[in-house]
Amino acid sequence: MAGKNPVVTILTSLALTAIASAPVSGETSVTPPVTIKELMVGAIEPASNALWAIALEENEPKTAEQWKAVEHEAIQLLAATSAMSLGGSGPSDKKLAQHEKWQEYSRQMAEITMDILKAVRDRNYEAAMDASNFLIEPCGACHSAFPMESR
Repeated sequence: MAGKNPVVTILTSLALTAIASAPVSGETSVTPPVTIKELMVGAIEPASNALWAIALEENEPKTAEQWKAVEHEAIQLLAATSAMSLGGSGPSDKKLAQHEKWQEYSRQMAEITMDILKAVRDRNYEAAMDASNFLIEPCGACHSAFPMESR
């Protein structure tokens, strides 16, 4: 599992600030200081891969420290998903984030990640694995609708 990462700390702070300052309409002028692609590669992919990896028997968290590491990955994914929903600093990132499907996939990811986080905090291995499997659908749909070349 990943250790403390300064990028994650920055993204978490940004996401929480954006969420706290967003008007009721859901629109915000906050833009993450990285591109969507950088966010995907630097935070979303590592966190989601770590969450999927717990499905392997040798990665099943058993100790409090191991559960805490999985919890951190879920928090990282949730914060990065929130930041991703805002767009990024890339030339077409803001436009992508305004797309209805982009927002739908972002919401789905956030909801699923909240389910994962709850299961992890409850130390419910089966529920965490089950919930993490649901990430495949919005991730795959988003990557089909918005290929990396368009980001």
